[in-house]
Amino acid sequence: MRDGHRYIDSDGHVLEPSDLWERYLDPGFRDEMPTSHVGYVGEDYAYSLECRVHGVAMPNFLEGVTAPMPGLEEAHDEYQALDWSPEVCGKVLDRSGIDRMVVYPTVGLFATSVPDLSADTAAAYRPAYNRWLFDCCREPNPVWSGPDRSTCATRKRRRARLGAASSTTASAVSRCIRMR
Repeated sequence: MRDGHRYIDSDGHVLEPSDLWERYLDPGFRDEMPTSHVGYVGEDYAYSLECRVHGVAMPNFLEGVTAPMPGLEEAHDEYQALDWSPEVCGKVLDRSGIDRMVVYPTVGLFATSVPDLSADTAAAYRPAYNRWLFDCCREPNPVWSGPDRSTCATRKRRRARLGAASSTTASAVSRCIRMR
């Protein structure tokens, strides 16, 4: 709350850790593991997004491009050094006066967008990403809250009845909100 008003950031993007795929992707798909980095780099503290799947850079329109963010280093340097953990995100929200945040994927948006990616591999990436996100958002972490496992299981059964193979990452991510 700032100046007596509550604020919601409805378009916050998570900055996924570089080791997400190593930690969460099923072992049978490790030889097809994406590599990724999202964060701030260089002297001009430029935003950088790198995601490679099967040797293809995604999003291809950003390959090798960084976006300098004047003034952002002063605001976020300490958080970048702490690898943007969920606890760090809470500090950012407190500093900025944001009460709640709906978060969306960053690397997760591009990991399955590669041409010629097999359906089985794409299907392995989504649950790996969602497991990471669930761990990021789950209690007892006081900063974030997401759907509990029973809610997720109920949704999975409902999707199966409707013939849907898997939920989209965005639907899982959109329920990850900061708690007071």
